[in-house]
Amino acid sequence: MRPRIVIAVLLLGAFLLGVVFVSRPGGPRREDVAAALPKPKGNAGQAEVQRPEPRPSEAAAAGGATSLDAGPRPAEAEASAQARQTAYVESRAAELMKLASQGDAASIEIILSELTNRDPRIRQAALEAVLQVRSREAIPRLMEAAEQTDDPREKVAIADAVEFLKLPTLGEVLGRMGEQATNAPAAARGAELR
Repeated sequence: MRPRIVIAVLLLGAFLLGVVFVSRPGGPRREDVAAALPKPKGNAGQAEVQRPEPRPSEAAAAGGATSLDAGPRPAEAEASAQARQTAYVESRAAELMKLASQGDAASIEIILSELTNRDPRIRQAALEAVLQVRSREAIPRLMEAAEQTDDPREKVAIADAVEFLKLPTLGEVLGRMGEQATNAPAAARGAELR
């Protein structure tokens, strides 16, 4: 055989062997190859060797996260965001009911401001808090909220709340009955005198 052919066959064989060796799963890692390469001498042109990220199989074996696992999956992130929003809504609804039990003007104003919240569950909680307070001063703000909403069920709920707030309270009814009871004997005496 000719020496050129022998050299070409040997080089081709070494190349193929190198490709097989590098491409196998347990083959050398990039940092091992980079460490084996000669480093340039002197400060000029000295390049810093960057450590590549580990393969997913290596990271899983080491118990670490890979770049593929760096963040939460979209479904998990969405579920987490929904859980946070639900927790916020529940805590805000509890705050509104606590404000309703206080019944002062500042608390009522905070409750009324939540009637235009973007979250319908918070708007519902604010409506329930307004009903708990039973403040007739809230009626104009309720009417504004009814005009701003596009949800027909919410409009009906607000209209029902307005009608409820217009009803007389038990104290008012008993007060009227007491007035009528005290006025009735005086009216009867006035009729007797005629």
